[in-house]
Amino acid sequence: MQSEMTFQGRWRDYQQAVLDALESHLVDDKLHLVAAPGSGKTLMGLEVVRRIGRPALVLAPTVAIRNQWVARLSDMFLPAPHVGPEWISTSLADPRPLTISTYQALHAATGERPGRAAGDEQESDEAPPAEPPGRFETLTSFFRELGAITLVLDEAHHLRREWWRTLGELREALPEAKIVSLTATPPYDVEHAEWLNYEALCGPIDEEIPIPQLVRTGELCPHQDYLHVSLPATSEEVLVTAHRAGLYDFIVRLHDDRELLAILLAHPWLTDPAGHETQVLDDPEFFSSMLVFAGFAGIAPPPVALELLGVGASEVPEMSAAWMEILLNGMLFAHTESFGESEARLKEMRAELRRLGAIEGRRVRLLDDRSFYAALAGSLAKFGSIVDIARTESACLGVDLRMVVLADYVRAADMPRGPDEAFRPAKLGVVPIFEILRRAGIGGLRLGILTGSLVVVPAPALPALERAADECGIVAGHLHALPLAHDPNHLQVEIQGESADRIVQLVTRLFDAGEINCLVGTQALLGEGWDAPTANTLVLASYVGSYMLSNQMRGRAIRVDPTRPEKAANIWHLATIVPDTLEDELSRRFGWSTPLAPSDPVGRALGADMETLKRRFLAFEGVSHGMDVRIESGLARLGLAGREWDRAAIDALNAEMLSRAGQRPELADRWRNALGGGTVEPRRMRQISRVNHTPRLVAFSDTLHYLAVTALLGGALSAANAVRNLSSDLGMLLLVAFLGLTLFYALPKLGWALWLLVRNGTLEGSIRQVGKAVIDGLEKAGSFGRWPGEISVHSERSPRGKCLIRVENATRREERMILQAIEEILGPVGNPRYLIVRRSALGRWRRIDFHAVPSMLGQKKADAEQFAESWNRHVGGGRLAYLRNEKGRRLLLRARSRSMAAGFQRFVDRMSVWQ
Repeated sequence: MQSEMTFQGRWRDYQQAVLDALESHLVDDKLHLVAAPGSGKTLMGLEVVRRIGRPALVLAPTVAIRNQWVARLSDMFLPAPHVGPEWISTSLADPRPLTISTYQALHAATGERPGRAAGDEQESDEAPPAEPPGRFETLTSFFRELGAITLVLDEAHHLRREWWRTLGELREALPEAKIVSLTATPPYDVEHAEWLNYEALCGPIDEEIPIPQLVRTGELCPHQDYLHVSLPATSEEVLVTAHRAGLYDFIVRLHDDRELLAILLAHPWLTDPAGHETQVLDDPEFFSSMLVFAGFAGIAPPPVALELLGVGASEVPEMSAAWMEILLNGMLFAHTESFGESEARLKEMRAELRRLGAIEGRRVRLLDDRSFYAALAGSLAKFGSIVDIARTESACLGVDLRMVVLADYVRAADMPRGPDEAFRPAKLGVVPIFEILRRAGIGGLRLGILTGSLVVVPAPALPALERAADECGIVAGHLHALPLAHDPNHLQVEIQGESADRIVQLVTRLFDAGEINCLVGTQALLGEGWDAPTANTLVLASYVGSYMLSNQMRGRAIRVDPTRPEKAANIWHLATIVPDTLEDELSRRFGWSTPLAPSDPVGRALGADMETLKRRFLAFEGVSHGMDVRIESGLARLGLAGREWDRAAIDALNAEMLSRAGQRPELADRWRNALGGGTVEPRRMRQISRVNHTPRLVAFSDTLHYLAVTALLGGALSAANAVRNLSSDLGMLLLVAFLGLTLFYALPKLGWALWLLVRNGTLEGSIRQVGKAVIDGLEKAGSFGRWPGEISVHSERSPRGKCLIRVENATRREERMILQAIEEILGPVGNPRYLIVRRSALGRWRRIDFHAVPSMLGQKKADAEQFAESWNRHVGGGRLAYLRNEKGRRLLLRARSRSMAAGFQRFVDRMSVWQ
């Protein structure tokens, strides 16, 4: 097989570097490559298969991506006329030495149904037909007979969920397989345990090629993210106002409800907390919420309850919508049985909240009601944003426009059935967006639709479609194009027979040629693996906020277009905001405040849509707006902080964004400057954490403590020695000797405490010492898999006074691992297995503080103990406490209460920067 494969092109420098290091990467029989869209992962994967020299099974997440593997193999590795040899197969029913299939097909071969995404018409891709039962055993037997194989997992981030068990079975059936894992978006945002499962199959990341590096080498084009903001449509504003007013009135009445206050104060957890300690430890947030409500109602919390929490009355957090949610969920669902005779009152509250639409299932949602969020996420107001963007981009680019709009749902039922039928879309979707743009009458716009179930092209594009079909070998009788019932200028296209899966290829050809210059499709079909380098404008009309999917969608637009070397891409994000939220009204009425992270990119709450964008932009690394040109992740680089959010300000923001979008020629210069100009100095994407809390007090406390001890011992020794000079009594001689030895023992501790004070005396010094403790602990736990060598943690103050933490001389995975551990230590206390307890007990500095032992060091007792030793050596005094027993749970309750208490909030966030 491999003897017939020869790469027909020339490897890029970064590709050659990966291939040159292949042997060292495969020491553990695994290659894990992370590379941005457009970096040539498929070609590298095929070359790795060729170099390993084994039969191979390649698995991809979709049929479209599977077909790309076949196309790249034929075009780039086989001699002309590129006829597929008999050793290639795309069917698990007919495996060959090189079998290229999908995860769905493998899953189906085990007898399971292929997975699809849930939702009304939401697509996952064309699902392959179910494989016959027993096919899995046939497949594994076939490859075992061939000997050891290479297993290629394309877009490997999919493996952490629905196909995980199937891949595990395959791995067990083929234990000698070498595994090649390729992805643009590793699941960095998952829990540590889930990452360990992912890494156990794919191996540690061997090479990572970020987007800025590819822009610097010219493999990806300069690009920029923009935001277009809308206010809710009139009908939605009515809904928003009514929803907010109803909840506001409900909470105001709770504030004045003396009956409810009496019910809460009579609750057994508050009257006898010691007798219900086990229940309190099982749900400390609900226990705290009752105390918070008492303070909200103007009543001092019961002292016995505060004693159990280990906080003073002044440290009880102020009421907020989040605390109110916790209280109501506990009362109305989780702990109803503990309210005895009050069930009738609770039943009334449940009924009212259901009427207000604030209950979903068995949960109260005051802030993130999902049905309410979905109504705004699919807001009709976004249609106006899309039309404005299309009109501006069309005017700027003219015939060069290649615009893609991605949505979550098709909503085919919204397609008008006749030219006179009224069009009243209810939600955002592919068909409604197409119809709104069609009716906008934007000059030069040639609209098309591409989904797994619906394809529409402009009528003038039919000859080009037929030529493309003929070139692809599609039988003429299998291609059908019928005019839309309400518009003969657009045709609905279908392909019958075995060529049906080539429809994406055909429509992409029309798009590349400009026969279609505005294509509306689903993010599931086009958001991953779709190859259309001509796309230069992307509008994300999708609700998706996850790291992986949003980054995949964005990657569609940033590929280099060989026919237009000057290409620069615009990526548009849409948000319907709520400037006056429930929290704002409650803040005006009661002084409530919802704490935001110090580095919040907007500076205020604007509804769920904006929160989704904040989350989405954590995955996007791009060049900043404004005079300070740099490359970083996060929404802050769009320059939104400090703005007003009334209608006039929103209109001004949108006009500013549209104006910026028209300045494509400047983008290349901005990227060049941000990347380092013409220098060749080594730079890369770095992860940086921002924190507002550091463990500095203990070093100072220890220093004072040992200084006092040594001073007292020294004074006592001097006094005893003076007395001894007056008397030769043996007892006095022994006392002097004892005091002398004790002082000798205490002096080194004073020296160490003074040294800690010097090292930890600044914010930056404290962080460096925490970093040393983390690196030391991870190394002893074997988390690096190598000697950490020169890995170090550095910190500095940002211009705004934040503490910025970075890791030097580490791989990107090691960098993320170290920063995650530091964030767990310095951030709010969650639910760790172990705590570091730090106490200071001198005068007005008397306090206790808690730091979680990072989850990756807290799973084993030995690792936790080694970390505690490292902590005491590098940071200062601290005691390791185990939390999975009754005493530990009580300590955890106090730690979490203090973490949530007013004035003690800890904030940690992370960003990526090019340095």
